[in-house]
This record gives sequence, structure tokens and C-alpha cells, in this order.
Amino acid sequence: MTDWHQKLTFGESPAGALKFAKSMKNGEKLQGAIAIIGGTPEERCNALQPRIWTGSNLEGSPKDVFPLTLALDIGELSDNIGDRLSVLQMLYGRYDGVAEEMANSNGRTLSRLTEAANTHESVRVWAGSYDPAELCGLYFICDLLRCTEVPLSVVFTPVIQESGNAITQYRSTGEIPPEEFGDLAANEKQISIFCKGFYADLWNDLVRENAPLRTVINGKVMSVSEDFYDFLLIANMPESEFVAARVLGKALNQIPGVSDAWLYLRLQKMVKSGLLKKVAPPSDDHPYSGVFCLTNANCNS
Repeated sequence: MTDWHQKLTFGESPAGALKFAKSMKNGEKLQGAIAIIGGTPEERCNALQPRIWTGSNLEGSPKDVFPLTLALDIGELSDNIGDRLSVLQMLYGRYDGVAEEMANSNGRTLSRLTEAANTHESVRVWAGSYDPAELCGLYFICDLLRCTEVPLSVVFTPVIQESGNAITQYRSTGEIPPEEFGDLAANEKQISIFCKGFYADLWNDLVRENAPLRTVINGKVMSVSEDFYDFLLIANMPESEFVAARVLGKALNQIPGVSDAWLYLRLQKMVKSGLLKKVAPPSDDHPYSGVFCLTNANCNS
């Protein structure tokens, strides 16, 4: 088996899941505390039984995994991407220090990729087949390493994953349970020099277009206007007051890959434009708990 040195994910969540998967071996007991509320005595007894890790083994160490949270589907692009702090602050600024930590992590990962360009370490990229941020990330990496001899490979999330009587579709790598990474690694494909150049050209096209937003349409990453998803948000709004989280949840179930933080920013933009009224602010610990209402709807306030 090839000794892959670096594994790259486009987000902290899939990176954490992949690191955990790499720390486990098939048949190993899972450690951790268990809290049981309700259920029958038999169900409570079964819940207390040791859980066994059923995932396939992954080569390498958790230290090989590097997150890159660039959110390249959102905001203007340039030839010098950097850590994307301004975009991350726009999306996550309400959480103290989160955007800054993501930007610092991005800087470390980009430095690691620069080292790989010099040492020719191989890089495996994990990407969602329908996630615009992750596909943009893949294209960016191919452009970044275009003129290097770094061996590149990619693991795309499958269109469907069949297991027994269940069919699962992972729209992004952030939806992959840790136990599934080992099996999905079998879908790895080498990125040829020709394919790397093709993806890099797609990236440069997106940079030239420099739209405020990018999405996936019929399998292709497209530049679109910032209000592209507004119609879907509006379609899920009732003719009465609504909690932001409920509308966001419905919209997220209908479109793959879009950021909940971006959709929430669009709700706030609708308030500024007069389309929505803010009825109640969100609580400090639940940012999407705010209450809104269409301006021309039947609101109590």
C-alpha cells in the first residue's frame, strides 16, 4: 500500500472525523462515557455493552490530516487566496475567535502544502461530489500544485452508498461518519497531470469571473449572483412568524453544499432590503433562534 503523507479535507468537521478514524483499528473497543435516559431494561442493558469499531483500517496517523477551511464558494476570489480571514469573519464572526483560528489553521496547512511541493510528498484530497466549496478547494489545490511533481489523488463522496437495505448519499465530506472513511478510501483516484491542469484551468476561470457566489449546477461549478438561493429561502417561509433555524433547515435539505452561515446572512440582507422584519433577536447560544416575518405577512408584532 502506498505511504500517503498528507490527507487534506476542506473543513474542520471532516478532518476531525478522519483523524478519529485513523486512530482506530477494526475490532477495537470504543472508549467514552454513556448516558442512558428512558428505554426498557433490555435496551438500557444493550446500550451499556462495549461498542466495537467496525470501520476498515486506514493507513497513516491522525497527524497526517490537515483541514483547509477556505469557503471558496463564497466571496470574491483573487490570484492570492491566503487564509481567507475576511470571508471567515463574515460567516463566523459572531463566534469569538473561531474565524481567526480557522485562518491560522489555513495558514499552517498552506505552509504544509508548500513543503510538499519541495519534498514531493503525496497528497490525498477528500471532496464532496456536489459540494461547491469542496470542489472549488480541489480546483484551487490543483492550481496551487500545478507546476510541481507532488503526486495528487482525490476521494470523491459517492453518488450513492448502498449498505444492506439502506442507501445513503453524502453531499459533502462533513456528512461522512468516521466508520465509513476506511471503505470510502477505496474510491481514491489518482489525479493525472492532464486532469490536474484541467481542474486548475477551471479554477482560473472562476477567479476571472470573480462572482460573489459559486454553486454546482448539473455537476459543474458555476459562478452565480449572491441572491441565487433567495428564492428557495422565500419558498420555505410561512405567511406568519418563523424561527430562522426552521427555514434554514428546510432549505438545506433541498440543496447540497450550501453553507448555513451564508443562508443566514441572506436572511439578514432581506431584513435590510425590507422584505423581512426581525420580530425577535436570537439567543446568545442559539444564533439561528431569531424570529422573522415577511413584511407583507400576518405578523403578531
